Amino acid sequence: MNRRWRVRLGLALLVTLHLVIFFPGFFAPSDYAAQNRDLPFAPPSRLHFIDSARSFHIRPFVYPLASRGDGSEE
Repeated sequence: MNRRWRVRLGLALLVTLHLVIFFPGFFAPSDYAAQNRDLPFAPPSRLHFIDSARSFHIRPFVYPLASRGDGSEE
């Protein structure tokens, strides 16, 4: 039984990885060619699945950068 469990787990992992590879546009939070040349040193954005209204989203998203008012971005 232990061997079957490991085989099924490995197969599930491989299937999941192949799904991500075959459908990258669905899993990517933004367009792969989109770049913001105005902020080259901005930190990476966190991926979110729950928005500010506490609604769950299947597809991950990122919040846009917002100005703090002192000229810097957050």
